[in-house]
Amino acid sequence: MSTVNKTSVREELDGLKGQFEQLCAAGKLGQEAKALVVALLALLELLMAVLMEKHTVKNSRNSSRPPSQMDKPDETATQPGSHTKGQDYHQGHARHTRTIETVQIAPVKDCVCCSKDLTAIPCQGYERRTVVDIIFETRRHHSDAEIKECPECLTLNKGVFPAEMAGPLQ
Repeated sequence: MSTVNKTSVREELDGLKGQFEQLCAAGKLGQEAKALVVALLALLELLMAVLMEKHTVKNSRNSSRPPSQMDKPDETATQPGSHTKGQDYHQGHARHTRTIETVQIAPVKDCVCCSKDLTAIPCQGYERRTVVDIIFETRRHHSDAEIKECPECLTLNKGVFPAEMAGPLQ
């Protein structure tokens, strides 16, 4: 499986621009199509600038500031053991996004073995499946399936997850 990074996205965008220029040179695009593609390419450039450059560490080569005015890197951040718990998880994730989390409960109503009503039986725990959609913000929707033991036949019963949640993480 190929990976997507800043370089590969830029190369793909440059390739699309080249194809567009070839089509224009061959006279295969009308004025409306040209205007639309130019606008879309400008939008893609803007998105690249905002999203792909957001986490780029600036230095004297990729900013307008001379080396003498650049902030010095924090030496303690590169020392072993300087990471706090959870830092590794957040690296590579968008820092300026909003996260919306929802939880839905899949209740256990009847025993799957003997069909006894389990609505009054207390829940012993939950099994979770999660869908993560990233669209300029992170949206997490959790679906928790109740787990109950039938007092009659001691069968462990679990709530039914939605069909679109086939595994633990989507």
